[in-house]
Amino acid sequence: MLRSHGKVWGRRTEFLGRYKSPARKVQNLRLRFLSEKNRKMGLVVCFGLCLLGCLAFSPSVEGVRNQSLPRPRSPCPPGAFYYQRMCYEYLNDALSWEDAENSCQNSRGGHLASIQSLQDEKDISNYIRKATQNYLVWIGFHAELVSSKLKWGWSDGFAYLAGSALWDGRRPSNTDISKLCIALHNVQDSSASARWAQVDCSNRYPYLCKYRAAY
Repeated sequence: MLRSHGKVWGRRTEFLGRYKSPARKVQNLRLRFLSEKNRKMGLVVCFGLCLLGCLAFSPSVEGVRNQSLPRPRSPCPPGAFYYQRMCYEYLNDALSWEDAENSCQNSRGGHLASIQSLQDEKDISNYIRKATQNYLVWIGFHAELVSSKLKWGWSDGFAYLAGSALWDGRRPSNTDISKLCIALHNVQDSSASARWAQVDCSNRYPYLCKYRAAY
């Protein structure tokens, strides 16, 4: 009789072990749902991080970031004159024309200044007057002796039509081979009609460099 009861009790225990109450089923379903939800959320987060990483190294985004960086306060160094996207800088050291040109190339990455119009010269001379009392300042116009003839031009390569007048309406001499360089003249006298002088290149004057602005 006890054995019979033991078998019945064993079957009941086995049945109860396999039986799952409705509450337990709901709990299992909830856990399975949460697990699936967490997996999907993980995929979304992973995709978002990958996309953010791609954007961070994108050239277009980098360009926008660079544009947002503050620019220098001035496109030219202190003491220089910003004019038509170029820097003009007066240097007070008295040098020969050749040494002044070399100085502009080596220390500023430019050349002695070229001037194309009366307005250009007026604005540039006004800048120079604030820095010095000198009347003569080297610029980049000079001549080379080619086949017994003088060939005039600007040291920065700016175009010059042979025989044409400079900005004040005068033309340089093609016969005086002792004076092959041009300096700004009458810088302190804005009313003078003669705005440049043809002089010996070995003369020592302050000079005006011209070079590209930072932006």
